[in-house]
Amino acid sequence: MPYVFYICKLFCQKALGGAALGLLIGSMIVLVLAFLNRRFGREENIVQVTAVFGMVYLGYFVSDLICATSGVIATVAAGLTVKFFGRDRINNIHLMDDFFSITEHILNTVLFC
Repeated sequence: MPYVFYICKLFCQKALGGAALGLLIGSMIVLVLAFLNRRFGREENIVQVTAVFGMVYLGYFVSDLICATSGVIATVAAGLTVKFFGRDRINNIHLMDDFFSITEHILNTVLFC
């Protein structure tokens, strides 16, 4: 019976903790996007892309290695938060979509070759 409690505790720590941390990281990304949207003009759109990419990687690292939660669930929760609340704060949405599309293609090629 102690294994059942351990499994429930581990599930809550990994899944629910990762989702909560992902919501926090996603909220921070939305705040950074809002700040960069007001701070920079249309010429510095790459700063937003770099900030989002860096914060997502940092969020995965913090959630997986430091907080011992699921980094994948945290990244998905952060992505959904940015998708729903931060999309209108991005200066050039096509640049962001194209960058992550190319990154996805390259990483899938590296992973499956």
